[in-house]
Amino acid sequence: VEVIAVVKADGYGHGAVRSARAALEGGAARIGVSDIGEAVALRRAGIDAPVLAWLHAPGTTFDEAAALGIEIGISSFDQLVAASAAATSDRPVAVHLKLETGLSRNGIAPADWSRVLAEAARLERIGRLRVVGLFSHLSNTSPHDDHEALARFDAGVATAAGLGIRPEIRHIAATAAAIDLPEARLDAVRI
Repeated sequence: VEVIAVVKADGYGHGAVRSARAALEGGAARIGVSDIGEAVALRRAGIDAPVLAWLHAPGTTFDEAAALGIEIGISSFDQLVAASAAATSDRPVAVHLKLETGLSRNGIAPADWSRVLAEAARLERIGRLRVVGLFSHLSNTSPHDDHEALARFDAGVATAAGLGIRPEIRHIAATAAAIDLPEARLDAVRI
């Protein structure tokens, strides 16, 4: 199981860079951050491991992130289109598609899965995107709620597979679920 170490930037400063370096030295395969600014700061500090940024304001463009090889979390059709627009003829944009599974924080709504996933598959086939991951979040409010979210996520993964999407990793477990819900560990956990 791959570890995605989630770091919080302190004004995009040195604390996040130290945390990211320590996590990578400790065996993390990827770094997760909230936004593009944090990811860019890590790149500028010399962090060259995969970095995933997953929260974006409406209208965000992904040109700088794509140019720096930052993996982009996608939560809507509009974000998918914006990520594709940042691709070049020789550089597809690496994305993780976030499926809404009941937490209602953000993510592609189940009613939109077919449309967004079909477009992601098409964009991947024509070389605009590379779907690195499918992910979601758990509420950690009860084992029952988390099992229901995991079942919804599995349904979304099956929908994606039916459309030809075969991501490198699937991730839904953050720290609590990585410890308490082994079946949620999948291919990666966010610690």
